[in-house]
Amino acid sequence: MPGLIPSPLALDVIIRATQGQIATARVIVSNNPWVPWARELPPEIYKEVVMSPSSTTETPPAKPIAQRLIHFRGPSGAPGCCGAQLFRLVPTRVAAVVVLVELLDNPGASISQSWRQITGLVVQHWRLDPSATRWVRYIPAQRGAPEVFDELQLTWRRHALLPGSGAWAPCSREQLHAWLGGRAWTPPAATTKHWHS
Repeated sequence: MPGLIPSPLALDVIIRATQGQIATARVIVSNNPWVPWARELPPEIYKEVVMSPSSTTETPPAKPIAQRLIHFRGPSGAPGCCGAQLFRLVPTRVAAVVVLVELLDNPGASISQSWRQITGLVVQHWRLDPSATRWVRYIPAQRGAPEVFDELQLTWRRHALLPGSGAWAPCSREQLHAWLGGRAWTPPAATTKHWHS
């Protein structure tokens, strides 16, 4: 690319691709349909990210291997419920992604108030390794408010939470797609009648 200064979008793709984050780079490209900026990519990255079969054919959406309605009690004892979806990944440091869905007709405590109880129930039910599980909260769009994605950041040592765990970090639908191996995530129904315990 002699004399060509990449745009911020192209530069982001170049950096991620050269760092081996091919899936994330493809998500960026797939969400920004081909325009002249793609030609700013080095030929080898353009071929890998834009023209490779996995990015030019439709990628099947991510499907959870299990999902269920989680009933819990909040810190004050008030009952609540949320949806939980489990996605297994190929053997990596993070072996599973759990998406916790805030249900619009949840009668009581929210996910943010009750994450300790919810994560404990989910780990026990699906027999997860908590240190190899990523947690994402999804709040559907409602009443003009946009949808919300947050990662629940937990640090474990021998199945015990370390002090300071439980921070919420904003993320995005695109980031969730990248965590799921570049596969698109489809929002599930956001009312209790569509979930089973």
